[in-house]
Formats: sequence, C-alpha cells, structure tokens
Amino acid sequence: MYRCGPRSMGHRCSPWASSQLRRTFCSSEAWLPQLRESARLEWVDVELLASAEAACSSWPAAQQVEALWLFARLRWRGPDPLARSEGGQHAARSALGAAALCAADLSPQDLARLSWSLARLDCAGAAAATACRVLGPRALPRVVEFDPPDLARLASALCRLGDVEGAWQLYARAQRALPGASGSQDLRGAMLGASERCNNLTRSLSVLAHLAIFPRVSRSPTWRLSLTVVATLLVWRRMGPRAAVAARALLQEPGNRRSQMAGALEKRLDDLLVGAGSGAYASPLLAAAASAAAPPPLQAALAEVEVERRTGLGAAATAALRALATAVHSGPRDRTADRRKEFELLRHIANCAFPWAAADVLREVEVYATRRTFLKLAGGVKRRLLERAASEAPAGLVVELGTYVGYSAAVLALARGAKPLPPASDLGQVRGPGPPLVITAELDPVNGVVARCVHCLAGLAGDIEVWIGSSGDVARYVLDRFGPRSVAMLFMDHRGSIFHDDLQSFEELGLFVDGARVVADNVLKPGAPYFLWHLGGRH
Repeated sequence: MYRCGPRSMGHRCSPWASSQLRRTFCSSEAWLPQLRESARLEWVDVELLASAEAACSSWPAAQQVEALWLFARLRWRGPDPLARSEGGQHAARSALGAAALCAADLSPQDLARLSWSLARLDCAGAAAATACRVLGPRALPRVVEFDPPDLARLASALCRLGDVEGAWQLYARAQRALPGASGSQDLRGAMLGASERCNNLTRSLSVLAHLAIFPRVSRSPTWRLSLTVVATLLVWRRMGPRAAVAARALLQEPGNRRSQMAGALEKRLDDLLVGAGSGAYASPLLAAAASAAAPPPLQAALAEVEVERRTGLGAAATAALRALATAVHSGPRDRTADRRKEFELLRHIANCAFPWAAADVLREVEVYATRRTFLKLAGGVKRRLLERAASEAPAGLVVELGTYVGYSAAVLALARGAKPLPPASDLGQVRGPGPPLVITAELDPVNGVVARCVHCLAGLAGDIEVWIGSSGDVARYVLDRFGPRSVAMLFMDHRGSIFHDDLQSFEELGLFVDGARVVADNVLKPGAPYFLWHLGGRH
C-alpha cells in the first residue's frame, strides 16, 4: 500500500538497444522481431519506437496493424508520454488508411487487434471516427469468421471508441449466427457492461436472456434465479422501486413452491423495494390479470398495457422481461451445473446467514471458504488491512478491480460508512438508488451476477455497483462518469501481471485525489514483478 503522488510512470530504455543495432533496421523485416521482443520484455525504448513509428507507413497493412498492436501493448503514444491527443496518431492514421484500402485482405484477428490497439491508445477525434466508420461495417459480414475472443475484443473496443451501436449490431449478428459458440460469455459480458453504461435497459435485459441459455451454466436453477434477481435490480437502479416491483412480478416463476435460496432473495428484495409488505406497490400485472371474466388472451393484453402505463417500463423493456422470464423458466434443469462453487456459496449464504444482515453474510462467506471449499478472498489479516486503508483514505470513490463473489467490495463499502438495508425494514420504507460508494469490476459475467446477488442479500445493492468488463477499460469509464480527481482508493485483486498497466491508466487520466490509497493483493505470491518494479523506480 502506498499513497499516490503527482508523478507518473516514465518510459524505460532498453539495455540491448544501441546505435549499432539500429543501423541494421533498414528493412521492414527487421523491425517487427525487435518490436515483438520489446513488447515481450515490456521495454519502452523511445528511440526505437519513434523510428519504427516513422517507418511503418510504407509497410503492408497487416504489418502496420501488428506494429500498432505492439505500440498499444507498450502504451506508446509518441516521444512525449503526456501528449495523449497527438502521440501515436501517425501510426494510427497509417494503419487505419491501410485497413480501409485492404480490409478484405486483413484477417479477423487483425481487425480485432486494430480496434483494440486504437482503444488502448485512447485515439480520439478523426482517428476514432475513421475506426468506427471502417471497422464495424468491414467486420459485420464476416462475423462467422471470428473466434469468440476476437469478436469480444472487437466489440469492447468499438464501445470504448464510441460506436456502441456498431458493437450491438455485431453482437446481434453473432447471436443469430453463433448462438452457442465456446467463449461467447466474453462477448455477452462485454455487451452487458456496455448496455448498462449506456443506460439501455432493454438491451441489458436482452443480454441477460442470452446468458440464460449459455451452455455451461444455463441449466443451473441457482443461475436462473440469480438472473431474475439481477434483472430486478437493474430495473430498480434505472427506473426506481415501482417499475422494479412490476418487473419482479413478470419474472416470478408460476406456482407456490420456492427453494430456501429463492425465499431469502425474495425477502431481501422485499426489504429493498417495498419494505415489509407490498402495500401501495402491489403488482399491477396481478391486479390486471385478476379479472376472471376476461378470456386469457385479453387478460394478458390488459396486463401488459397496465404494466406499461403504471410503471413506465415501455413496450420494449416489457418484451425483454418476458423473453427473460421464458428463458429462465423453460428447458431442462441439471443439478450437476449447480455444483459450481460460487453457486454453492450463494446457497450457503441463503441457508445459513439468516436474517441476512451484512455482518452475517460476510461471516458465512468466510465460513464457507475455510470449512467447505477454497475461495480466493481477502479475509483475515488482509480484511483488516483493507478496512484500515479504506477508513484512512480521503473522501471520494473506492474502485476495486477483480470482484469475484463480492466479498472485498462489501468489506470496503462497510469501511466507507455504507448503511446496509436492515432485515425486516419498516412498511413503506422504500429505498431508491443513490450514488455508489464502491465501484467493482469483474470480467466473468457469471461471477459478476453472483456478486450482485451476494450484495443484495447483504443489503448493499445500493452502495456497490458491479461493472462487467475488462479492468483496462475501467479508468476511462470512471473518468467519463465521475470526472477527474474522483478516486480515493484503488484496490487491485485481479491479475498481477497487469497491475502496473491499470495503475498507470488511473494516474495518466488524473483520477486520484491527493492522498489516495492504492492497495494490491498477491504481489509476492503468485507475484506482480512489473508492478513492484514500477514502484521501486519511483523511490
């Protein structure tokens, strides 16, 4: 842990770069091997990269794309690392021009690499507009040729460049052409995060419906129940308690049989949405359908019109909710899929943490991790260090990279003064969504959904936001939403090999307030050597 200062990480000079070697770089065939080696070692040799950037305009399109990809891996934006709007634009314009002329010859991997590179280099203005104009339309007819990870990378990059509509068209085409492709959870997770950031409720619900048919976990009853809870929380956050109650009624499974986990989650949703009873927020769907005199088709039509009129959900969002309800309530169920340890944890909390106060939920997470199955948690001494760092940090937002099941995010929220929703709250005490205290990012959409359910049980759904997506995009999205100098603490608990990259993104964008804390887990084991190297170079 250390306090952030105003200095940013400087570029490094390669120990093997010399004028004698540089004289051998006359041909383009000699550049790329050296750039690859530089990227592998993460050596930023200013003279080497500046020369390569100036020379790459005469290379073939595929080689230009690879060079730009290597520049992006090294975060190279030009000789002046602070010139974000100008540095690296020569290589970007050159590669984009070649791609526009020769896009038919570029492989899907090259298109994905080009888009990712432009997004990582934060290209703006003409470069971003050209990228959106070239990449999306060129990739759309060839969507079946993409590997799922490359398609997810392309969609995420288009969203970061501002072309969310183009990314959604790619996603919709992929869902029709490759509905069960292995690895498609990366694409669905990327589009779920993008839809939520754009406040597009209909698209967010549509992605949740697609996740309900994801092959690996879709047959799990726990997974299906978790999706309905997350959908209700989405509606609550976007449109308030009244619409969330209607959404919950639309998603409710017919019949009176409920599992203990379902009962626990429904009870905590009651506490969040309507207090201890339904009162004035009784479901308009059930009220409209109660007329036994009307034929069933008319009952359904009346119910749908009443839901839209009284809640403001709209026809598109209501249709998406019905599609999600159909997806989670139909099809076979497989208890084998329920054996995933994150699902078992959720059931354990529901069964053992009654009455589901925040302290009870955190205690049962620790009990499960120590007595049942190993979970990678920042518990014990690490928890006390986190609480101390969070309590001593100045005023501002807390950002966590690596949510997993949401344990450390809940610890941070409580340390920052969050007031969890108490069990059995008073009738009529309805809580609307407010500004979050903690933002936590998770790449895996399955773990992200589980974490939201854990926070719901703990009564912290209003204090913590779980963002689905890559940690490399979080800094930019925090800046767009909260502005500069808004982050008081950063906790990194994801991949040690990219700690230094993510920290550099936060510092370059000026997100830290004075005296902000940065905490990194697992720095010695399994290790984060580049992160330690960066910190050692400062002192």
